[in-house]
Order: sequence, then C-alpha cells, then structure tokens
Amino acid sequence: MKNEFWLIYIIIWVFFKHINLFYYLNLKINLKFMFKNLFVVLLIMASSSSIIAQSFEENQALEVTDQMTIALSLTEVEKEKVYKIHLKRFQDVIQIRKQYLDEPELRNAELKKVFNRLYGKLKAALGEEKMRQWATYKQNN
Repeated sequence: MKNEFWLIYIIIWVFFKHINLFYYLNLKINLKFMFKNLFVVLLIMASSSSIIAQSFEENQALEVTDQMTIALSLTEVEKEKVYKIHLKRFQDVIQIRKQYLDEPELRNAELKKVFNRLYGKLKAALGEEKMRQWATYKQNN
C-alpha cells in the first residue's frame, strides 16, 4: 500500500511538473490528451492492487515454506510439495473468512478443519519425524 501511494504521488508530481514546464516554455499542449493519459495510468494502478492481493497468499506460502526448508533441511521436491500445500491452505483460509464473515463460530470451525487437513497433508508429504522436528522448532521459535 505504501509503495502504491508513493507511485501515485510521483506520477502526479511528474504530470504537474510537465504542465509547468510546458507553460514556462510557452509550448502548446493538449491538456485533454494529458488528462486521458493520467486517467489510464491511474486505472492501471488501481487494477494492479488486485494483482498484489492475489500474490499475498503466494508470498505467505513462500515465507512459511522457506522457514520449513531451513528448519527441516527439505529437498527441492519436498519444498515444492510443502509450498503447494501451504498455498492451498492460505487460499482456503481467505475464502472461508470471506464466506463466513458474519458467523464467527462457523468460521472458526471451518478454519480448524483447514488446519487439521494441513497437518495431515504435511505429515503425508514429509513424514512423522520431520513433523516432530517442525513442532519442536515452532515451540522454540
């Protein structure tokens, strides 16, 4: 969000700087054309926020996967499996939070089911021993 704010600020600043520059140089400019371009740029930036939101769960899945890779010394194959499992988990959590927005008890029950499925999938992908190591790591950190 901060990056978008600064990006918008810089674009607007450059836009008005150009208007002043053209005014001082006494050049004829087409303001209508410039405002259309500014509108298009702002529209693109507004749509880019949805792209950033889509990558949020990917970033979180990657962060947890990297943490598990370091703690458990995972292979590339295991790392890929763990990433896919966590990505699905974060996507499910966001969907559940949207779906059960007004029903906190039902939402918590569904989130608990997602957590239980997560544990089962991770246990199947990594094995019992690595899951114990992960639990120990999480308790200590």
